[in-house]
Amino acid sequence: MDCFYCDIEYIKQNVPFLNYVRDRKVADVHILGLRQRTGAGGWEESFEFIGQARFANMTDTLKVVIGPNASSDEKRVSETNIIKLGVLRYVAKTSIAQDFDIGFTKPVTQTNVSDPWKNWVFEISARGSVNGSDVSTNSWYYGSVEAEKVTPEFRFSLRVSSDYSATKQVLADGDFYSTLKGHDLRNDAVWSISDHWSCGTFIGARTSVYNNYEFTYDGRAGIEYNVFPYSVSAKKQLRISYRAGAGENYYNDTTIYDKTRETIYRHGLSASYRVREKWGNANVAIWTNHYLNNAELYSFNAWASLNLRIAKGFNFNVSGNFGLIRDQISLSRVGLTDAQILAGQGQRATSYTYRGNVGISYTFGSIYNSVVNPRFG
Repeated sequence: MDCFYCDIEYIKQNVPFLNYVRDRKVADVHILGLRQRTGAGGWEESFEFIGQARFANMTDTLKVVIGPNASSDEKRVSETNIIKLGVLRYVAKTSIAQDFDIGFTKPVTQTNVSDPWKNWVFEISARGSVNGSDVSTNSWYYGSVEAEKVTPEFRFSLRVSSDYSATKQVLADGDFYSTLKGHDLRNDAVWSISDHWSCGTFIGARTSVYNNYEFTYDGRAGIEYNVFPYSVSAKKQLRISYRAGAGENYYNDTTIYDKTRETIYRHGLSASYRVREKWGNANVAIWTNHYLNNAELYSFNAWASLNLRIAKGFNFNVSGNFGLIRDQISLSRVGLTDAQILAGQGQRATSYTYRGNVGISYTFGSIYNSVVNPRFG
C-alpha cells in the first residue's frame, strides 16, 4: 500500500484476505494512491493497482470522490471499498477466489441531479491562538471568506482574508512589543481551452505592515500549456505558464527608491514538472518575475524534490530551493532596528535565499506487515 493519506491500519483490519508487505519489490500488487482537490473542497482519489511478478502487465485505476463534509470514517470506508474492488481482479486468479460471494446492496433507480448552488462553494473560517508565560505573550488571529466554482470548463475563486499578530517580551531594559497585521484579496478566473491549454485572469490586493504596503493591487492575464493532458495531472504534469499585468503600490514609509506611490508593470514565466510512480516521486519548479518599467528589477526561484526507492528497503530523499532577489521595491528607506529585526517586524533587504534537505532510510527484516496491534498506541 503506497498511500500517504489512507488509514492503513483500518484497511488491514477490514481487508484481511490480503497479505501486506512493507516493500513494493516483494509485492504481487502495488497499490498507488493519488489525489486532487475537487471544486467542492473535497478530494478525487484514484488508486492504481499495478500487478507485479505473476500479475505483471495487469494494471487498473479506480477512482472515488470524497465529499468536503465527509467524516474521517466515511472517507476510510469509501477508500477501503475501492481497494476491495480493485484487488478482485487479482484475487480471481488465486485459489481463494472460490471463497468470495459478490453482491450489490443498493437498488438502481434513474434520477436527475439538480444542483441549486450551480457548483458554487462558500467557506467562512476563523482561527486564532494565544500562548505565553510571565515573561512573554503571543497572540495570533486569522479570518477568511472564500467563494469558489469549479467545472471542467471553468474555475473561479475569490478569497478575502485578514491576519493579526501581537507579541510582548519582557526584557532587562523594558518591555518590547511587536504588532503585525494585513489584509489580502485574491481572485482567479481560469478557462479550459483544450486538454493541454488554459488561460486566466488574476487579480490581487493587499495591505501589509511587514512588506511596507499601505495598499497595493494588481491584475494580470496568463496562459498555460501542459505537455501532458490535464486529465493525468495527479500522476504527472509538465506545465509552462506566462503572466503579465500592471498594478499600483502605496507605501507606509518612503521606499529605498524614494517612492511613496508608484505604478508597476511586470510579467513572469514559470515551468513545473511533477511525476509520481511506484519508484517514488519527483518535483521541479522554476519561476521568474520581471518589472517592465525597470530592467534591473527581477527575481528568480528554483525548487526541486526527489524521493527514490533505490532498492528493497532503501529510500533516499533530497529537496532544496534557491532564489535570486533583485525586486524588493517596497523596502522602507528608514530601515529596521535590531529589535525589529529579531522580532520579524519587517522585510529585510537580501540578494538571495536557499534551503536544502537530504535523508536516507533502510528497513530490513520480515517483509510481512499485516498484523495490527493498537495497544498503547
